[in-house]
Amino acid sequence: MSPNSMKPGRLLLSLLSFAAGAAVTLVSFSWFSPVSSGLGKRSEAAFPVLPVPPAGAESRSEAGEKAEADRETGNFHLAPELLGLAGLSAPPTVEDVLRAGGLDRQLRMALFLQNATTADLKAMMDRCLDENINEPGLTEGLWLRWVEIDREDALRQPQFMAAFGALAALDPEGAVAAAAKEGRASLSAAMAAIGRSDHTAALALLKQYPEVDVHAVWEGILEGWRKTDPAGAVAAALEKGLGLKETVESWTISDPSAALAWAKNQENPARRRQVLEMALGQLMAADPATALRETGELPPGRLRSELTGKALTALARTDASAALEAARALPNPVDRRKALAGISVGLASSDPALALQIGTDLVVSPAGRAVAGWTYQSADGSVKFGQLENPNFTLEMMGQLMAAAPEASADAFAALPEGASVQAGAMMQTWANRDPEAASRWLRGLPEGSFRNTAIAGLTDWLLHASPEPDFDAAVAWSLAAPPEQQGGLLMSTFQTWKAENPEAARAALDRYPLTPEQRELFLLVLQ
Repeated sequence: MSPNSMKPGRLLLSLLSFAAGAAVTLVSFSWFSPVSSGLGKRSEAAFPVLPVPPAGAESRSEAGEKAEADRETGNFHLAPELLGLAGLSAPPTVEDVLRAGGLDRQLRMALFLQNATTADLKAMMDRCLDENINEPGLTEGLWLRWVEIDREDALRQPQFMAAFGALAALDPEGAVAAAAKEGRASLSAAMAAIGRSDHTAALALLKQYPEVDVHAVWEGILEGWRKTDPAGAVAAALEKGLGLKETVESWTISDPSAALAWAKNQENPARRRQVLEMALGQLMAADPATALRETGELPPGRLRSELTGKALTALARTDASAALEAARALPNPVDRRKALAGISVGLASSDPALALQIGTDLVVSPAGRAVAGWTYQSADGSVKFGQLENPNFTLEMMGQLMAAAPEASADAFAALPEGASVQAGAMMQTWANRDPEAASRWLRGLPEGSFRNTAIAGLTDWLLHASPEPDFDAAVAWSLAAPPEQQGGLLMSTFQTWKAENPEAARAALDRYPLTPEQRELFLLVLQ
């Protein structure tokens, strides 16, 4: 393939001047491929390019004519005022681009691409890969520029499928012809890229090249199709069994009323549930208050209860008071308790204190039946703490609370009513997974009692199975910090685990600890 086999793309530049002189502003640009067939579609690039100052009102100088030629060929020279706008005094390097953010990064990337060589582009791509940068304004624009200035070099790169995708945006026919020579993967990537901008053209190509990766091409087709005809794209996704979730979610973003009306009208109950969950799940992320209103309009039943609970959890992240008010107003007591439990979990990372308060308020009737929350009420009327209706609820809440505010959450756990110690061990292990030193410091300051004893057992067990290496010495030390009636069991577990790992080290360690004569004799026998 020759770099000259495609007429070079051109940058369409918008010019803006002010009375004070040649000031510039950031605008977008388009890449064009002047091919004759219907595949030659305009493809909007994902990054901005600076305009160049317009020619003056006076007669054009030789330099002005050269600048005109440079703009036609893409051979730009960066004027000082353009560099100044980007906060630079010299053409931007890879480092200059990546250390900037937001519009500054886009601006510097535009300047970088105008003068970049293939070596510069490769250096930028390597940095993006090394640092896991996948911003369209960088990577997509980079490949578009690369295939424009040196198609063959771009297609030789390890990321050749991205290059074929960019080439398809510039020259769809040329991309397909070149990719067909390279093999199935390249052809699939090119056709998928075409599908993102012209799904009808990609559908026609599928008939011509049936050997491609149909799944990959259809992903591109659906991505392009749902931009212009979401209803048609959903019908195609259902028919092909591909990309339904992404297509329904995209439709919900662009036209939530139409998407929800379509979902509600599905005749098959299982399909109706599936697409409603997709559509309302997307709406909950974007507009939880509207999602809550929509769930309230569903027919009574399990689906409405479940989706209402999820909508309330989503709403709590932006408006906790409104979510709590709506949850407490639910007529069904089971739905009400489950919704409050979900809100409690949803608030764990943003407002641990409120989350814990909601959880501890979930108390059932004197009959003693457990509910999804933190506490239950026994037959004698005393409040207990334990694993309740949903076994995973307490641990899920605990994990989120400990991640958001570990010490404050641990203090709150320790202050819970009698019976809370059942979760102290799990709490310590959750905390130790994140910060074992902080967990140990907190435990050392805890007053004596059942909560502390259970927490010691949890931390000791964590130390015996810590990754990458167990800490047997610390496990023995914490075992000895437990009450006498608890020490024997913890020490036995510790030395048995140590024996399985390294029996000689375990026997040698016996003399290092303040064991009673009876304990020492027992563990000598255990370690034989």
